[in-house]
Amino acid sequence: MIITRGIVRIAVFSLIAISLGLVYRAEAGDILKVGYVDIGAVIDRYAKTEELEKALEKEQQTKQKEIAKLAKVIEKLERELKTKAPGLKEKERKRRAEIIEGKKEGWRRLFREYDLEIKSKVYEQQRGLIKEIQEAVHSYGKEKGYTFILDSRQVIYGLKGLDVTKEIVKLLNKKEKPSN
Repeated sequence: MIITRGIVRIAVFSLIAISLGLVYRAEAGDILKVGYVDIGAVIDRYAKTEELEKALEKEQQTKQKEIAKLAKVIEKLERELKTKAPGLKEKERKRRAEIIEGKKEGWRRLFREYDLEIKSKVYEQQRGLIKEIQEAVHSYGKEKGYTFILDSRQVIYGLKGLDVTKEIVKLLNKKEKPSN
């Protein structure tokens, strides 16, 4: 039932959009120029995406090394406690176990902080990329006289000739390269 309502809504929206386009054409006397862009493909082919991913990967590796280093310290302390436990007094054994537990909690906290930090950076980078892509699509559409450029995820069917994805990728990558 929900799927049917969704399909009906999409159909009604499409008819309204087409009608508005026809009214626009009839009123303005202009030709309706429509295109669509595959945002996911643009992100994948945009040179800046790879640069950002490499920088993020380098940062992740650094943080993983820090986490692994702390894990090794914890493992060493656990091994020492296990081998020396029989000769230690109960109070000393508890003290060392508490130290180990404190380090484990620190490790877990550090892991969560790094995970959150990385996720936050990924989100911010994606937002920045999307904004750049939207600006590029807007300027391309304005320059080329498009009435609409739609996100391909919203297009059920479109002629290949209306796909401006390659042009947007070229525009973005050209902007990224320093001119000589």
